[in-house]
Amino acid sequence: MKPLFKQAVPVLNQLEQAGYEAYFVGGSVRDLLLNREIDDIDIATSAFPEEVKKTFFR
Repeated sequence: MKPLFKQAVPVLNQLEQAGYEAYFVGGSVRDLLLNREIDDIDIATSAFPEEVKKTFFR
């Protein structure tokens, strides 16, 4: 697993532990599959923005 994805795994885990779905999406996934350099990570979640805030900023 590429380092940026490894760094983002705790974000996925925290969202999932709070009861939401969370996935890596977007250009980073495409670039991983095409063996390109990855500059950032995108995460999609079933949580609404306010729920994300509550999950990370209690």
